[in-house]
Parts: sequence; C-alpha cells; structure tokens
Amino acid sequence: MGSVIRYRILIDAKLTSRLARNIDAVAMEPQGRGMALLVDVAEVADLDAVLRSLGDLGLALVSLEQEAQPA
Repeated sequence: MGSVIRYRILIDAKLTSRLARNIDAVAMEPQGRGMALLVDVAEVADLDAVLRSLGDLGLALVSLEQEAQPA
C-alpha cells in the first residue's frame, strides 16, 4: 500500500459526527452553509468509495482538494 493522502471535501450540507464517521472522515469543519470533511485515503478506490457514500446520502459535492503533504 502507498502513502496516505489527505483530501478536503467540501459539501453543501451539515453532517452529524455519526454520518462523518460512516464515511471515514478524520475531521470535519463547518464551512459557511456546508461542511469540510477531511479524509485520508491510500488508494484511488478508497476516495471513490467516500465520494460514492456522499452521493448515496444525497449530498452535493462543492469541491475536492488534495491537502499539502507535510515535509
């Protein structure tokens, strides 16, 4: 398995911490009307699964950004 990459996923909704745990978010931050979720993934398939879970919940994706890796 490769190194873990952290992504910031901005959605146009508020989530409970229980739902955030269900999609393996390591942290969540309120962001305006929505929420930023931080997820760590080791493979593209893991990121696909998180995005699919958000879609299954009917949540709108606003943006997806890879976080800077620590030096």
